[in-house]
Amino acid sequence: ELPKYVKGIEGGSSKDALLKGTIRVDYTVSPRGRVRKIRTEAIPEEFTDMQRMVHREIRRRVFRPRMVDGQLRESEPLNFEHSFFYRQVDLDKLVKPGESAKEPAPSDNNSRT
Repeated sequence: ELPKYVKGIEGGSSKDALLKGTIRVDYTVSPRGRVRKIRTEAIPEEFTDMQRMVHREIRRRVFRPRMVDGQLRESEPLNFEHSFFYRQVDLDKLVKPGESAKEPAPSDNNSRT
């Protein structure tokens, strides 16, 4: 399904208001340039499909490894943050009937390693 473009974030009803979500990825890069120790977190946590997609894309990347005194080394922990906008009605579609959407707050419940 193609993305739906909205005219703006001002005006309209509150159900059409755009809210900000974030996918955060923490990882290291091995001496061979591969991603290691990857951990992802979605806020709000109901966006698990987007979280999986970002996790998979970061995992596929090959980076230039860190070099110290001519030797390849594992990198220090790195992080990447992907911000996106969504409507409350889109979040409501992801919540199972009988449950309520949680307030966006950092948590490690959806972390992947």
